[in-house]
Amino acid sequence: MKRTNCTSCFKSLSLSPSSSILFFFFGRTLTLTVTASSSTASSPVDGLPTVRSPITGFLGEDKDLDEPDDDVVDEDNANSASISSCPTMDKIGEELRLVCCKKEGLREAFELQWKEMEEHFDSIAKNLDDRLGILESKEKELGSMERRPKELGNACMEKEKEKELSSMKTWLKEVEAMLASSSLRMPSSSIGAMQWRRRRWRRLGLESDQRRRRRRRRREGRRKERGRQV
Repeated sequence: MKRTNCTSCFKSLSLSPSSSILFFFFGRTLTLTVTASSSTASSPVDGLPTVRSPITGFLGEDKDLDEPDDDVVDEDNANSASISSCPTMDKIGEELRLVCCKKEGLREAFELQWKEMEEHFDSIAKNLDDRLGILESKEKELGSMERRPKELGNACMEKEKEKELSSMKTWLKEVEAMLASSSLRMPSSSIGAMQWRRRRWRRLGLESDQRRRRRRRRREGRRKERGRQV
């Protein structure tokens, strides 16, 4: 855009020291107050009064009215940069596809590892079941081995008891036979029943060792008494 100098407009104008001028600028009516300066050095142009506007400041400073503000330009640049930096829908879709693919890959890897773990634990459970069966069979064998000596001992004891009973029975039969024989005499009236029993026991060989010792002691005692009396 062509830069215009507003000072050239005031050269052809003859203004009083204090006057107001109406301008139609960008569709707006602006009122400018013109004040004459006492010194010609304060004006940018000799013989031209200084005009101050609420919009453009000093018109004598040769400022472009059409030049945009710096703050507005910075804001527009920031907005355009932010818009240009945002990802497009294609990029977002591509990123979503990548994320989905990665998720599917992780899921497949997890399912594979889970299947391997299940197979591993199934094999462990099977091995444990087999070992448990082996241990149970060994326990049964050990129990049978422990019961067998007891059974054999009980059987031996039963056999010994049977032998003893049979021997006692045979001995009783022999004693009864000897008692029934005529060689044994009945006790006479002069012999007491106890003496007769002792004699019978001696003949039959049924006298115990204790009774024999007692009888010997009595004999020895009698002999000693007789020796003392003599």
